[in-house]
Amino acid sequence: MSARLHDYYPGVSMQRTVLMLDLPEFEQPLLVDVFRLTSQQRHQYDYCLHHLGQFVRSDSPLRVADILKPLGNGNGYQHLWDCARADIPPAQSLLFSWLDGHSYTSLVSALPLGGELIVARSGANDPHFNLRNEPALLLRQQGADALFASVVESHGYFDEATETSRDARGHVVSMDVLAHNDTQTALLIHCVDGRALQVVINNHDQPETGTEFRVAWQS
Repeated sequence: MSARLHDYYPGVSMQRTVLMLDLPEFEQPLLVDVFRLTSQQRHQYDYCLHHLGQFVRSDSPLRVADILKPLGNGNGYQHLWDCARADIPPAQSLLFSWLDGHSYTSLVSALPLGGELIVARSGANDPHFNLRNEPALLLRQQGADALFASVVESHGYFDEATETSRDARGHVVSMDVLAHNDTQTALLIHCVDGRALQVVINNHDQPETGTEFRVAWQS
């Protein structure tokens, strides 16, 4: 599924493409989420993921806040605590994993120009404690154009009663953005066994049937 939206935010064009890849190499389907933003002016772009469960691991060092402060002054940011941050260097990806119920979930995101991960939690500026205390992740970029390329993988099993855990680490370990322009977005998803899955998305307004995207394993 792919959709475009122009000028919802003045001067910004957005395209978001979501693929669910049901591949035999993975226990559960992979969710690929690609969010492109273009503008003539510089902006702060935030990609937000609200998730449930408890933090398991991240492959980037988290700078935990000594004093909790709201993430902003309005637009909903005033109700989020700024809990921790991590830098995402250019041309690198970030992995963040959590446990929800009996299964694990890993988010692997690539920001071609680099950016920041913000670990947040709802409940700020709520003196009557009406807000549920729930976690959220924000990926932040600064610039005129931005690309958020993410893979969400569900994997493994956990049983607290029997203290049983299986496949707590997913198969996806990192991701590269090979190309991103008006023609296509090309991703290379690296797996723990050394193989890589190439995903190419056609960014034309009306691609021919059968050319919308393609997926292939690279040796």
